[in-house]
Amino acid sequence: SFEIRKGDRLIHYSEIRNVRNVNLIVNCTPVGMYPAVNMTPLEEVNMINTDCVVDIIYNPEETVLMKKYKERNVKAVNGLTMLIFQAIKSEEIWNDEKYDDEVLKKVHEKLSEKLYK
Repeated sequence: SFEIRKGDRLIHYSEIRNVRNVNLIVNCTPVGMYPAVNMTPLEEVNMINTDCVVDIIYNPEETVLMKKYKERNVKAVNGLTMLIFQAIKSEEIWNDEKYDDEVLKKVHEKLSEKLYK
């Protein structure tokens, strides 16, 4: 699903044209994920002013949604770091181990090389 929260109010996707400014947009839908990489949950006409966009999708490296906001000089990041954090946290829970931030950096670097190069 796609929803926007403005204050305490949840705004349905059908009302998106009425929204002008938010602090953060998070796309948790598969819209724009490989192989449908030319799709976006927000068409140009519905783009909202924001400080940051997080697209949970990690393949492709940069979705159409991210590109459109980067063109407006808005910080936009994909979901690869979240995916890695989840995997590391799972390992910590299952194996009763603790990994430092260097592990995250190394895993992120290696996965990025494999996925995006």
